[in-house]
Amino acid sequence: MIHLENVSHLYHGPRGQRITAVESINLDIPKSGFTVITGSNNSGKSTLGRILSGLLIPTSGRVFIEGLDITQWDQTLLHKTIGLVFPHPDDQIVFPTVEDDLVFGLENLNIDSSRIEKMVTDILQFLDMEKYRHFSVHHLSGGQKQKLAIAAMMVRGLRYVILDEPISFLDAEAKREVLSLVQRIHQAGTTIIYLAGVFEELTLADNIIALDRGRVKWQGTLPELLQKPDEMVQWGIKIPPVVKLVTILRRSGLIIPHPVYTVDQLLAALER
Repeated sequence: MIHLENVSHLYHGPRGQRITAVESINLDIPKSGFTVITGSNNSGKSTLGRILSGLLIPTSGRVFIEGLDITQWDQTLLHKTIGLVFPHPDDQIVFPTVEDDLVFGLENLNIDSSRIEKMVTDILQFLDMEKYRHFSVHHLSGGQKQKLAIAAMMVRGLRYVILDEPISFLDAEAKREVLSLVQRIHQAGTTIIYLAGVFEELTLADNIIALDRGRVKWQGTLPELLQKPDEMVQWGIKIPPVVKLVTILRRSGLIIPHPVYTVDQLLAALER
């Protein structure tokens, strides 16, 4: 489990002004769960993701991973336990070929060279990317690059993976592939902390946290969130047309059971 205790972080703006990125965050993120953190731009999602991964030390407050303060973790062990996938994979990929990039990450963690080849093979097979092993990274599509960035995290055997809007720069097909991959990783036992930019990402979660202006405004499940359409707008969550229509129908007196967020679900509810 990850526990945040009164975590705040300030930074200085271009004119030296103090800007609050996150403020007084108290959270428990369950192990083996799929937690989605959502909110508008500048809500504090990315800052919180960097704090959770150990890349950023908060101005105040404490972060505990499995009961140990993150500042007390051995850094090598921490990087074998939790990792962050950035929105743009080019920010994370270092070497020119798929294999070299994965090997580099393992060598940095002082993994025995006799184990590295098998670890790379295993993760590429799990991700269905074995055929790309010797590909130049520049020849990969955006979705394949993001899968490689995720592979670079998974090859470490991480127990916690944080994904910061990983489908933001992808086309529709690549988005589906990456979201399917994230689900498979979760089903294999990895704790997922997903920083979401669009509604479809919320549907993967068993735990949703809404941030607004650096503060936690709400926490619960998707069915519970769908009962708060006005608040969703306030928190910067772009509501799909189906959810807007359901809200209008309910307010006109039609009884539609929760949750409904797809056309098929709405048609089934109306038939009943």
